[in-house]
Amino acid sequence: MNKKRLRLQRRTLPWLLILPHLGGVVLFYVYPFLWSLQYSFRSRNGLSLDVYRDLVQNDAFRLAMRNTALFTGLAVPLLLLVSFAVAMALHLVLKGSRLILHLVILYYAVPSISIAYTWTLLFANSGLFNRGAAFVMGVAPLNWLDGSWLFVPLVSFFLVKYSAYPILILFAGLGAIPGELYEEAEMGGATFWQKTRYLTLPLLAPELGFAAVLGFYFSLRVYKDAYAMFGAYPPKSVYLLQHFMNNNFISLHLERLTAASSLTAVFVAIVILFFFQRNRSAYFPQTEK
Repeated sequence: MNKKRLRLQRRTLPWLLILPHLGGVVLFYVYPFLWSLQYSFRSRNGLSLDVYRDLVQNDAFRLAMRNTALFTGLAVPLLLLVSFAVAMALHLVLKGSRLILHLVILYYAVPSISIAYTWTLLFANSGLFNRGAAFVMGVAPLNWLDGSWLFVPLVSFFLVKYSAYPILILFAGLGAIPGELYEEAEMGGATFWQKTRYLTLPLLAPELGFAAVLGFYFSLRVYKDAYAMFGAYPPKSVYLLQHFMNNNFISLHLERLTAASSLTAVFVAIVILFFFQRNRSAYFPQTEK
């Protein structure tokens, strides 16, 4: 009897502990999303897809979707590349100095508005980059904060601001790879690039997948940084999906807002499930019964 009671307590106690958190998630996230989802199907004639048809034909929505897809497709791979390079340097050269790791995390805590202001100073017409280019190469100043070059300051801001967590994840993954594998590879005559390609990257696939999910999530949060740099109505080349939804919220176009947010949520869920499904065996290892 005591064993059955103890077994029952072990099964129910974890659920009781996470119940307040689950309640908050349902109350503040799941319920509002379901309400907005059903609201997006409302019309004068009942439930219909008129809002979604109008949405996909909206020029501002198309522009925001195109820019967001372009930014995500460019920034996330660069984020993985930069994070992997820094994690490798910390692991191989600096031997994982705790001071460096602390600095990486502390930099993530710097307010975005401070970094955005610094970035506008760096990329201004008389900023550091234009002065350096004029001094070294004698070229005319580039208008980084307008026109076709706008993605450069925004993507570089994204890489600097949001690389902290991917670096730590990849650094931890590198530390978990047994050193004996590299020793055997070296005895077989493998070069550094061969070890990286055939050992490090395959064994680091789960961490890279999780870092990619984080990068995708961060790319949807870059709106506040773009807002700090360019305002609510930025140039067309950096008009993102979050700009579109925020402007529709301010103008009280709730049907269009809920439809856009529902499509975004479904797309995000598909991307996350795709990454986790590809690395399911690593994230949810099966134990023998």
